[in-house]
Amino acid sequence: MKYFLLLITIFGFYVSNAQLNMEIEKSPNFRTYNNLKNIEGKTFKSNVLFRSGSISSLMSSDKEKMAKLRLNKIVDFRTDYEVSREPDDTAGLSVQTIRIPIGNITKESSLTMFSVLNNPNSSENTVDSMMLSFYKNFSESIHSYKSFFRVLLEPNSNVLFHCSAGKDRTGIASALLLKALDFDDDTILDDFMRSNDAVRGVDLDKMKMYGIPEKYAQILMKVKPEYLKEAISIINLKYGSLEKMMDTELGIGANEKKFLKAKYLN
Repeated sequence: MKYFLLLITIFGFYVSNAQLNMEIEKSPNFRTYNNLKNIEGKTFKSNVLFRSGSISSLMSSDKEKMAKLRLNKIVDFRTDYEVSREPDDTAGLSVQTIRIPIGNITKESSLTMFSVLNNPNSSENTVDSMMLSFYKNFSESIHSYKSFFRVLLEPNSNVLFHCSAGKDRTGIASALLLKALDFDDDTILDDFMRSNDAVRGVDLDKMKMYGIPEKYAQILMKVKPEYLKEAISIINLKYGSLEKMMDTELGIGANEKKFLKAKYLN
């Protein structure tokens, strides 16, 4: 994976894999895992699991598309402050929302970020440093993802999991799941990087609500390989490997992996 990350860093490209964007207009990072193939040659079943960003301002056509997905569980990784600003719009959908707040995004931390980004000396490097600190914080809260896997392990759960942009906390959750399902590192990184495909559809006016200057909004809405690498490095340093962390911290051992593969893969 180190070599693959190096290639991306140098040449700025990644190999697209077979996933499906669900074309939810007000949630452009709403997608599923159709046809992804793991190291055993098993592929994801069609439309059995979904990830997204905010679903707070859905159009009626978006609701109609979501209703057809037969969702019954929504996992929301956002904090109380984020939810208060943009509550999920689930009216008319027969779903249960499970809140699993990850990170320390509060009004105070948002104001601090606003202050930093409005400093005339700030730059893209400032944004990168800020994002790396977020990933460090998310990784230090990795135990919270145990509740996410408990939902996935429910036999009849049809799940959408999301955060605000669907790229950071959701990106880590997706990476952990794909690791549990024995997908290779390149596929995991590809899934992570695909959030950048959705940036052009994001309503950047929402960023103003959090006090983020327009010139940094596009940068903040993207992901870079270094972000996921930072999270994995912190986990490896503490636990020795992702696999050991998932077993000891999240309760995902051989039996749980077998169940998840039977549920989600062909």
